[in-house]
Amino acid sequence: VGDDAQSIYSFRGANYRNILDFPKLFDGTKIIKLEQNYRSTQNILNLTNTIISRAKEKFAKNLFSEIQSPVMPALICAKDTQMEADFICQRILELLDEDVSLSDICVLARNARMSYSLEIELSKRAIPFQKFGGPKFMETAHIKDVVAHLRVIINPDDIISLNRILLLLRGIGAATVNNIMPVIKGQLNPDVKLLPSNKATSIVPMLKTLDKLRNTIATKKPSDIVEEVINYYRPILKDKYDDFSKREKDLDHFQYLAGQYSNLEDFISDMALEPPDASVEGMYKRNSDDEALTISTIHSAKGLEWDSVFIIGAVDGRFPSAYSFNSEEEMDEELRLMYVATTRAKNNLYITYPVDMYDYSMNMVLSKPSRFLDRIPDDILELWDITEG
Repeated sequence: VGDDAQSIYSFRGANYRNILDFPKLFDGTKIIKLEQNYRSTQNILNLTNTIISRAKEKFAKNLFSEIQSPVMPALICAKDTQMEADFICQRILELLDEDVSLSDICVLARNARMSYSLEIELSKRAIPFQKFGGPKFMETAHIKDVVAHLRVIINPDDIISLNRILLLLRGIGAATVNNIMPVIKGQLNPDVKLLPSNKATSIVPMLKTLDKLRNTIATKKPSDIVEEVINYYRPILKDKYDDFSKREKDLDHFQYLAGQYSNLEDFISDMALEPPDASVEGMYKRNSDDEALTISTIHSAKGLEWDSVFIIGAVDGRFPSAYSFNSEEEMDEELRLMYVATTRAKNNLYITYPVDMYDYSMNMVLSKPSRFLDRIPDDILELWDITEG
């Protein structure tokens, strides 16, 4: 038993030809298609059938369901990732009012980084969530490092953050930090003579950088201050992490988030918010203490199902990935990935894309919806434009 339409693990060595070529390899093979679906409404299956029909190679199937609903899958166009996150949070709250359990709602992403803006917005709104397929944005060590620098700029008396950034410096250990903390606590321009001479060359440049930035808080935009902190931190990142090139993309996104704020303290306050372990009493209808929204990569969600599913960041160049554009096989796998994502939904399916997504690796703005959703009739996929108004 197998489904060629759900072969999405080539990066682990899986080969979809194993099932496509099976009838050729074994004479007398009889193919029995299991086309009745017991999970999704027929409206959702109309969309998934349309998507997978575009695969270059496949066993043709037409899924059907006896579950009928007037609700249509929707493609939502948002101005940017912030508006996309706002829409998803608002719709989640509406679903809770409609008696959908928070644990029966899922947000799916092509990769773990695509949900970062949403994670911040969920935290601001105290909507608890669990994430699979990648770390939460604010739990990654390199983002914590940058936030610690910004915290010290705002408040030189922040001993915890100061301790963290001092330990990032070469040749500075816990013993040194304990010895120098009384000297630099609460000030970013201490008397250099009071610092150990063999350690001053590491510590002083950092303190001067942070002191200079502290004096510009009132005149500089938060994104400019964040950019300078990241430029200072980048050599530390390269020295500390073997996978620094992947982590640099997170720093780019962190700077993008900062660009949405006019006040550095507000930005850091929002970054510091942690999703609650339990929902606020009375905030969510029918929501028990252990319920949480699921955020997952599509690969981690295969085989699972939810009442309501959001597929986030469905912009061409991200989903499908631009790296698959020149390979028919890779493009077909991206298409199957979209198929797997859309077939996770039972009753409600929302696919969102921003029209102003900047891709740092390609140095271009991505603005078109996924080609997998192109030219799908309105009676199969409703189009919602929330950029107006």
